Amino acid sequence: MPQAGLEGSNTIQQSPQYAALSDYISNKIELNGALDKFSSPAENEWTSSTSAEEVEEQLTLSWRSIISQAAQTSFKDAAQQKLADFVVGLQQRPALQKDGQTCQVQGTIVWKDLPTFGWSIRDAWNQAAGPDSDQKSKDQWINLNAFTALLTASAHSKTNDNPDLSLFGFWALRQAFEEQNVSDVAIAAAAAWFVYAAPTIYDFSQKSKSFDGKVAKPGSAFSDQSWTGFSQDRWQVWTKKLSELQGRVSNNTASQLVEQAQVAIGEIQQ
Repeated sequence: MPQAGLEGSNTIQQSPQYAALSDYISNKIELNGALDKFSSPAENEWTSSTSAEEVEEQLTLSWRSIISQAAQTSFKDAAQQKLADFVVGLQQRPALQKDGQTCQVQGTIVWKDLPTFGWSIRDAWNQAAGPDSDQKSKDQWINLNAFTALLTASAHSKTNDNPDLSLFGFWALRQAFEEQNVSDVAIAAAAAWFVYAAPTIYDFSQKSKSFDGKVAKPGSAFSDQSWTGFSQDRWQVWTKKLSELQGRVSNNTASQLVEQAQVAIGEIQQ
């Protein structure tokens, strides 16, 4: 299914999942009604076919609808938190069952485990905006980072880090604060993580949350380090670099987010 940018293809924007989210964030329906409407395609598919493969197709459409809405919703809009709350609420739905069989996709339970949601977020991260991207793409990239930060913070406080999207925040922070010649959009995306998830990032850093392999290796400016994830040293590097960048960014959105990030960090370090 082609993604057609972060806003998604016509197939995504014409789906009942997308419509349910639109009605919810515009306050046309309450959370429970939106969850029912959003979940119906996957649940009806399981009831009619008990095919995990068919359910997975509906889940992919569901996750891309969430990503599309998040990318098109300004990071300043309270609807971003509503979207994060929606995903947390989705996890509370009962497991899909038919004839004693529980629906599992890729070995994980629908809805509790949000099967393949992380994969869809990873696909979206492959469309990161860069310095040469158009303004729409930059705005959508910042918005998506804000949403993912909000969801990461919500999951950390409410659902024991499920879904665990912390690696995506880590990548945004590393790109902005551990590399050379960083773009304003990368700085803005990283700052959004501090604005909306600073206490969570701080907690991960204090607890040295690490990742397997080289996915959390140091950026090029710190290649002599042996870091494998969040750490207190990295927190110090990131916050110091953020402070240094304040006043250097030329983009108004980036400047605003950097300033807000400084406030969020200051509240933790008081």
